[in-house]
Amino acid sequence: MPEKIANAPTLLPGLSFYFQAFLALSSCRAIGMGEGRIPWTAAYDYAERMDLDSDEFEDLWVLVSLMDAEYLKYRLKQAESKRPPA
Repeated sequence: MPEKIANAPTLLPGLSFYFQAFLALSSCRAIGMGEGRIPWTAAYDYAERMDLDSDEFEDLWVLVSLMDAEYLKYRLKQAESKRPPA
């Protein structure tokens, strides 16, 4: 079994909603010279679709933004490791 699966973190109850939202919203990011951030408007539309109130949306946006920042850092490290040395 791969190490990443064997040692996968366990999400606390209720957090899987936010992780699933992050996965869904990742499809909305701009792709050009590199991957962009998940747009606030996409998260807002998602919250509307899921019938979240304003406080729930704020929680969604904070958590998705934090996951997005970590994802983008990870992708940057991946890209840098593939660059030939200068």
